[in-house]
Amino acid sequence: MAVYWRIFLSASLVNICCTASRKPQDAKRIGIIGGGIGGCASSLFLRDALRNDAYIVVYEAENISGRVRSVKLKGNEYEAGGSIFHEKNELCQRLVKRFGLKTLKDEDDNNNQGTLINYGSKVLFRSSDWSVFNAMKAFYRYGFSPLKLKPWVDDYITKFARIYDLFGRNCSYSRPSDLMFAADAELVDMFFLSLTDAMRKAGFGELFITEVAGAAMRVNYNQETSVPAFVGSISLAGMEGPLHRVKGGNEQLPHLACRSADTISPTRVVSVKLLNDTRFQLVDDAGQTDTFDFVVLASPLVRDRTNVEFIGFPVHFTAGDWVGSYQTTVATFVEGW
Repeated sequence: MAVYWRIFLSASLVNICCTASRKPQDAKRIGIIGGGIGGCASSLFLRDALRNDAYIVVYEAENISGRVRSVKLKGNEYEAGGSIFHEKNELCQRLVKRFGLKTLKDEDDNNNQGTLINYGSKVLFRSSDWSVFNAMKAFYRYGFSPLKLKPWVDDYITKFARIYDLFGRNCSYSRPSDLMFAADAELVDMFFLSLTDAMRKAGFGELFITEVAGAAMRVNYNQETSVPAFVGSISLAGMEGPLHRVKGGNEQLPHLACRSADTISPTRVVSVKLLNDTRFQLVDDAGQTDTFDFVVLASPLVRDRTNVEFIGFPVHFTAGDWVGSYQTTVATFVEGW
């Protein structure tokens, strides 16, 4: 059973490149499938923990940084995915400081923007330049629900932030739910409760849930308030802030973190085979084969995105048993005059 613990599941360059030579004969070989923020961060944290005792290979067929990327229009750079992070996100804050980067508050670019909630052509709520008038309009339509939002979201952020202390003490868990339970048992319930039900339970009005929380879910995830409450509460945190982004683009974080890897292979892993000596054999779409002591699976664990065949593993450890699909959202940028 212990052998299966050595496949780590992580939350999520055009050419092969190598960093300084550090391939001692007794170094542990680690293969990371996926070069998004999860895979790149895994590479960095493993390098910190193992130093020269690890030889790390990251497999990424598309682009390093995954969905965290930006676009440039007329000399200006705009975040296109993974555009902001909350101030309480300690891992992002640490990476920013470590790499000597600077952050900008998201409000810096949005001081003159208002709020508009509409259903088709019908305007449901529109804010104005007068804060007192906005408060009156919000109370008239939503009652006390707007006042409840920040304390409710802050409570979950505080509970979730306890994981950073667990990380600092090098605690490890076999499942994400075990980690959440160690932080606070209520967080586990949020995995199985919809955002709608969780907000009803907390006393939010139906109109507020449908219009305000619903708008946040559509903008952030292109989904409804039927999403798990854990996901939804984190999304609602983006409405309250404080929110930050990295000056020069958030994609700098995964790119800089991935420099900790020894090799970045621009290929897609098609199969992982458990060998008799408890190591793992990876085959990529270029037909290349490599063997590793440990494997990190840092790609979406859903049927329509993880096209990796697992050979020699227990029957239940197959992509066919994973549920759900990857939700696509589209960001459109239009260049003006």
